[in-house]
Amino acid sequence: MDQADIDLAANYLARQYFAGGTRVQLKRNSVHIGASLRAPMIPLPIYLNLDSVLSEDGALPKLETLRLGQISLPPWLAYWIIPRLFAYAFNDADIRSFQNVIKKVTIQDRRIALTYEWQADLPNKLRTALLPAEERARLRAYQERLASVSHSLKAKDISLTELLAPLFMLAADRSTDGDAVAENRAAIFLLTLYVNGQSLETILPDAKSWPQPKMRRALLNRRDDFSKHFIISAALAARAGGPLADAVGVYKEIEDSRGGSGFRSTTLPPIVPARASANMPQIPLLPGVCSNACAPGSRKKT
Repeated sequence: MDQADIDLAANYLARQYFAGGTRVQLKRNSVHIGASLRAPMIPLPIYLNLDSVLSEDGALPKLETLRLGQISLPPWLAYWIIPRLFAYAFNDADIRSFQNVIKKVTIQDRRIALTYEWQADLPNKLRTALLPAEERARLRAYQERLASVSHSLKAKDISLTELLAPLFMLAADRSTDGDAVAENRAAIFLLTLYVNGQSLETILPDAKSWPQPKMRRALLNRRDDFSKHFIISAALAARAGGPLADAVGVYKEIEDSRGGSGFRSTTLPPIVPARASANMPQIPLLPGVCSNACAPGSRKKT
């Protein structure tokens, strides 16, 4: 893994679980990590500024230094704190699974090499950790609705709203006696895969036996690249908060303008899909409320 990927993953985890951010710098045999993390289980917005250096030491790196603000912490205290931070974000079974798989970490210039031992039950462990049984059942409900809707449509190119409306109406119905946040997230997640031409069975093999949607091109303002950027940014906002969706959406626009899909021949500014979708999930994530993306005439529950 190179430094950019590690930095991106570290920032995602920091944002997702600690409402913070990180900076990772790799040098030969050592890694420097700076982080600003919100203190867990404290209602006030108190942030901890951490700075650490790890170095190669046999199979796994060892902690050389750790600073909390201007205070240097002894290594023994760091080894007491770090597992508890991980325990706050992940359960013990997940942590043990990863510990048993990773056998050696080699730190190179701007790159880390992992040596791991494949375990036959690892895919099932990962699926269970990432997608519990309740979440898989929820995804199946939206997969079935998406399959039904996509087969009922006639045109090869369809409006994104023709998919958004029925899935969010299902989310509204299921939210009456369920978890509205989880329901709307599942709907957004399935739409993200579908709009980008991906199948759910790629990450959840069990879905191969479920009803399969008919692939059609979903358009926004008569363009499929707008709908892809819109729904990807919406999924990130639903999972990780508005600022991350803004950052990823804007980054994708910049990359596309440098040689990707491009945004030079339309009256709609290129930044609109990313920023609009960053706001979209903030509505359906409210308990029992259908998305603004629902078609006119669709009902909302309050």
